[in-house]
Amino acid sequence: MSSVDPLSSVWIPRRGWERLSRWVVRMEQFYDILRMPSSEVWSIFVEEGKKALDRWADKGKFWHFQGPGLAILRQRFVEGGRTHERWGVWCLYRFGKQDTQLYEHEHTFPEGVAEYKQTYRRLGVFPDPVHLISSTSFERWQPLLEEQIRQAPLLEFQDSYGDVLTLWWEENPDRVAAWLALLRHPFVIADGHHRMAAARALARQGVLYARPVVVTALDDPGLVIRPFHRVFQGGPVRPIPSRLNDLFRWEPVEGSHPETPPERGALLWITRNAVYRVVPVEEERLAAWWRDRVPPSYTRLETAWLHEVILPVYQEEGRPLEVIQYAVNVGDALRAVKERGASLTVLLPPPTPARVFEIARAGRILPQKSTAFYPKLLAGLVSVPLQRRWSTDQAVTVR
Repeated sequence: MSSVDPLSSVWIPRRGWERLSRWVVRMEQFYDILRMPSSEVWSIFVEEGKKALDRWADKGKFWHFQGPGLAILRQRFVEGGRTHERWGVWCLYRFGKQDTQLYEHEHTFPEGVAEYKQTYRRLGVFPDPVHLISSTSFERWQPLLEEQIRQAPLLEFQDSYGDVLTLWWEENPDRVAAWLALLRHPFVIADGHHRMAAARALARQGVLYARPVVVTALDDPGLVIRPFHRVFQGGPVRPIPSRLNDLFRWEPVEGSHPETPPERGALLWITRNAVYRVVPVEEERLAAWWRDRVPPSYTRLETAWLHEVILPVYQEEGRPLEVIQYAVNVGDALRAVKERGASLTVLLPPPTPARVFEIARAGRILPQKSTAFYPKLLAGLVSVPLQRRWSTDQAVTVR
């Protein structure tokens, strides 16, 4: 049985919708309106708030769809000098028994979860969807996508990053059913761990039954992960602890500082005056470091080497290294060590989506900031009945 439902009520701004959630949350004078019954909220919000919407964000006009239906999203972007396309299906994730098949790959923190719960209780909605990865093969998506793109899209626009988003609204019952049949668990959360944790907590309290999500296929060619590089202060970095020399080779890299991340299976260890390529001496010897049972894919994860092997050894030797910056851009990470006095920069390769999926399904949480899924989902995809079940004979209008 599928873990997803169609959307039954969707509001989409006609223009300028990129950061919709940011201005909604700031509209404190409308909180009293938003506490009203959900079926009455949106018409009053637009009626009374139109002048403020126009003044603050030029977002006074909306498309409204009463469903049931789905939105098919295509994000076209440039990465590594090539144009990519990533597809997603905007729908509802239904909490219930299948929730045991929803896996996390990042830690969540209580304060972050509490903030999203508070936002929901004030606004009556989660404005932004959570990004999920489905195990269903992208090859099975293609016949439906080919049929979808023959139809005229609802909208297409370019955001401030230069990425182009195209959206199709699908309400043909047969095609909606075909899409839902593809979007099956298990799912892994790609982005939005705190938002989903807040929704799960509210679902356990009986406050809501579902949460808006966008689902992408695991092997979608446009599912790109960027690495978060690390900048450290502390040390001293040299000499390398002898225990680490038993596990890793520290190969000097000649020439100037690198401009790209390393290949998978290595990390780059960069100080002001030296660069080293760090690789395991033997994979089996390194894997033995983890005495508990971990999937092989985890012991081959470069961020795991850094945070669970290298940094603890430095800590034990009284030379702790503290992360002071996470940087997606290589240039930013290098400037910290070359120009701003940081002790060390470590450049990391990105993990593959398949590796993230495998580790998450094995119940293992990746070290903090191991993934930067790109591009981010567009904020402001506003939808859906969160407080009672969708049914074919009654659509509930909830922002």
